[in-house]
Amino acid sequence: MGFLFEGFSAAFVPTQLEYSKGTLPDELLVIAKTFIPKKRRACPNLPVSLAPALRFAGDYPNRGSPIDARSIVLLATPIDLHLTKRILEIALEAYVDTNYHWMVKIHPAISKKYFFKRIMKSRNPGFDFTDAPLPDLLDKTRIVVTSASSTAVEAILRGVPVAIIGNPSGPTINPLEG
Repeated sequence: MGFLFEGFSAAFVPTQLEYSKGTLPDELLVIAKTFIPKKRRACPNLPVSLAPALRFAGDYPNRGSPIDARSIVLLATPIDLHLTKRILEIALEAYVDTNYHWMVKIHPAISKKYFFKRIMKSRNPGFDFTDAPLPDLLDKTRIVVTSASSTAVEAILRGVPVAIIGNPSGPTINPLEG
């Protein structure tokens, strides 16, 4: 569960039909330890634990050099390819200073092959692509550019500035044209 349900949401508690038809997962994963007890109360018949891909469980000191000495602009792409395309287009428009190293970290749910096929602008020679673990990247990053993302939260926890590119819907809704 990569987003938060309010207590009044119909999706917060599985229905009897979901239990009887076997459509529920073997385990429910939540985005932070603090949500485990509440989810266990709502779903007492299912194991609940912290999602392994999410990183909100520990201490996140800034282990790298001072922010102003770093040169990486990290474009952390969301799973939505329309938003990803928008982030890359904005980055290409802003790409004027060669003192920065523009790195793209593709969302882990998207294969590189599919990514490059769907987003041709990503083939710009100004972008380098990385599979490095996010914590290692954040120790070298001056700023993260993303949309609504757990990457943004982790960067903030580490003291790395984040630029959120608004989208047409969701938590970063931006109703302004252009």
